[in-house]
Amino acid sequence: MRASIEDISSVQKRLRMSIPPELVSQSFSKVYEQIRRQTKVDGYRQGKAPLYLLKERYASTILQQVIEDLVPRHLNDALIQEAVRPVVDPSIELEAAPVYGETFNFSALIDIMPEINLDGRHKGLEGTYTEFQANDETIMKHLRLMARSRAKTEAIEDASVLAEAGHLAELRWTGMIDGVENPELSSKLRSVCLGMEEMPSFLEEHVIGMKAGESRENLELSLPQDQESLSGESSSQPKVAVFSIHLEKLSHCHLPEIDDELAKDYDFENLDHLRQAILTHQTSLASEWTHSSKKKALMDDLYKRVSFELPPALLQKMMHEHEHDHTFSHAAQAGLSRQHMELAVKRQLADTLLLLQVARDEGLEVPEAETGEKTSGDSASEAGEKVSLLEEKALTFLAEHANLTKTERSL
Repeated sequence: MRASIEDISSVQKRLRMSIPPELVSQSFSKVYEQIRRQTKVDGYRQGKAPLYLLKERYASTILQQVIEDLVPRHLNDALIQEAVRPVVDPSIELEAAPVYGETFNFSALIDIMPEINLDGRHKGLEGTYTEFQANDETIMKHLRLMARSRAKTEAIEDASVLAEAGHLAELRWTGMIDGVENPELSSKLRSVCLGMEEMPSFLEEHVIGMKAGESRENLELSLPQDQESLSGESSSQPKVAVFSIHLEKLSHCHLPEIDDELAKDYDFENLDHLRQAILTHQTSLASEWTHSSKKKALMDDLYKRVSFELPPALLQKMMHEHEHDHTFSHAAQAGLSRQHMELAVKRQLADTLLLLQVARDEGLEVPEAETGEKTSGDSASEAGEKVSLLEEKALTFLAEHANLTKTERSL
């Protein structure tokens, strides 16, 4: 067996292999014998069919089994010999099908982990994150939304009525940045109770005063700070998007009182119990959002300091897994584009690789006691849990050695 390896990129190699005729012939002979023993041919006893007949009837099966015998075995030997560790199964390319008595050539495209050199640049990260808070204001906002879901509507037949707070508006809008629609700034036809923060306030102010059937085009609006990142710009100038709004229909929206009766309608004993349940949920949600905001601030600065390539095949595998578990289809229903989801998967992979490198550089470890009880002995689950815990430990280390600025915001 002869093997040669070439670098395609920092995360990909191509391994070319030539298997000599004698080894190819041995594999064919082994496969012939296996098929002869397992196959019954009319007119012949089990295992006694002539070889020429088996070759004619089972040519494709024989070739497939020879390939399955030769490729994995010799590829594994070559990977050990070259000290190459694939992160996913290599992609195999055959120059031609194997032939008895001839050299068999094939190549393997191999993804490897990138070499990430932090050189201490993961310390002293800077950025701004948001600490989200649950309070009376956010509880009341949630209660209004609950009342909204029990609201009764009454169609407005007068086409001259102007939209105002308290009306239920059926509308859609599109946000464009540099002439390209941004899915996070757009919405398909939906019902919005005006004045209840069910749509971005900087858009809602342009809906007020519209008539049913009316459209407003080419509205150049500055994005609020919490949506500026959607523009993809890095300048200090205000981020601007161009919006189009179409108001389809208006209705009166009659909300029930926010009282014990509303709470009972949601299976709570009284309004105080409902408020406490909302506070518990929102406190947990605020913690999650704060954690995500802090992680983003840390990782954004780390990306500016450290660059590396992502293994394409590993990235493709993650994409496929998200398609299989319907993550992409759910995102599409939420109005997010496939391109947006692919960028999110790239970010997820890059986050993991960087955080694991931080863990290695700082000698961070996860004791077995922290994973054993949670995974019930499932080795795959235990490995996944260990990676997640290592990422959290690395993130904690980054935060402890960073210079972050905190802003506060209600949910």
